[in-house]
Amino acid sequence: MTPSSQPIDGKARPTVGRASRTRRAPTRQRLIGAATEVAATCGYANLSVAQVIESAGVSRSTFYEHFVDLEECFLAALDGLAIDLIERLEEIEPADPPSVGPLIEALCEFVGGDPAAARVLFMESLAAGAKAMDARERLQHQIAALIAVTSQTDSDNDQAVSAVLENLVGGLFRLFAMRLRRNLVDVASELSPVDLAAWVDSYTAVMTEPDREPAAKLLLRNAQPTETYELKTLPAGRHGLTEAEVGMNRRVRVYTALASLSHEAGYAHTSVSGITADARISRNAFYRLFHNKAEAATKGLELMLEQVIGACASAFTSGSSWPDQVWRASEAFASFFATARDYCYLGLVETHVVGDEMTQLIYDRIGAFALFLEGGYRWRPQAQKLPRVSSEAIGATMYEIAFRALRERRRSEWYMESLPQFIFICLVPFMGHEAATNFVAARSEVDR
Repeated sequence: MTPSSQPIDGKARPTVGRASRTRRAPTRQRLIGAATEVAATCGYANLSVAQVIESAGVSRSTFYEHFVDLEECFLAALDGLAIDLIERLEEIEPADPPSVGPLIEALCEFVGGDPAAARVLFMESLAAGAKAMDARERLQHQIAALIAVTSQTDSDNDQAVSAVLENLVGGLFRLFAMRLRRNLVDVASELSPVDLAAWVDSYTAVMTEPDREPAAKLLLRNAQPTETYELKTLPAGRHGLTEAEVGMNRRVRVYTALASLSHEAGYAHTSVSGITADARISRNAFYRLFHNKAEAATKGLELMLEQVIGACASAFTSGSSWPDQVWRASEAFASFFATARDYCYLGLVETHVVGDEMTQLIYDRIGAFALFLEGGYRWRPQAQKLPRVSSEAIGATMYEIAFRALRERRRSEWYMESLPQFIFICLVPFMGHEAATNFVAARSEVDR
């Protein structure tokens, strides 16, 4: 096993005798295959030991001879799928001149050729908890390293380049998840490997220049936070508020409690009882407002998205040029994340755990953010040749950057300090490396 093909859960496998391994492997593989098939068909949220053993044709006791629990079985499935994918990608011959085209084509072939495996690897891993998400990120790191090799970028000695590559791979993963969620078997029909490679190459081409100075290395001073809904406890006795105002206050208290508890312990471990206690409302009041916890989470996300999209749109229109508009909108975006991390964690990290309605809601909004980039296609003649998927891919990449930062519990200041990196990724395909870097450097100085 090559270093890049090590198990993505980071754990060494127990050593067993040859006879034991031969006897046990077929059953173990049947269970892993069954878990993959059921998760791809029904979703991880509906996966159960009963379904896995029925599909594999074994007893419950046999299942527990091989796995401690369902999570370990699913992680083993992710492990096998990731190793298979990496081994495929490692077999690709480098292109001349250097290009990520063959590697991107192989990724798309994997998704189109085995959509069940791809659905588990790229999408259901997001619903399976922290360990599965960790495994997904390790796979992204491995693929980013392969892109560095095929494009001949020096990611080993340049942390900024390595970060950009991992963010781009994260964007590709998110695009695949968005398409697979719509049950598109022929992913290449909507995500052309040629178009995706052109988008990635628009970054990697400039990373090979010896005199590059990535804008991602620049820092920006902290900005004033975006104004958000101010939570107020209802006063005792008569308060003079309308029924609608009382209802909104209670809803926001529920959203805030649900977001805070989910950020602390995870959505799956957050109960309605805990939410009502933290929000200081009765259980009956909760169920008068929402049918269940998932509806409360989805409605809370709608409120969050309404605020952040409104703030970004207002900031965008105040810009003096298209790059400045992108800067201002991104500044509002980063500022919101810095001040509403509980909401953002629930809305971006726990999306697939909450359910389909919430997942569809957030993926639809990626398209709304992509509209801010439409002006880029008219910025210079070269930009007109960019594939239209570029703006959606950038939106997906921004999602992944925020997703990873929220999972890593980044401090509030990180979002504003990293703003130049966000802008760099947004502008480079449209403006080119030199113009984008100069703009970010000059704009950062203005705001210091």
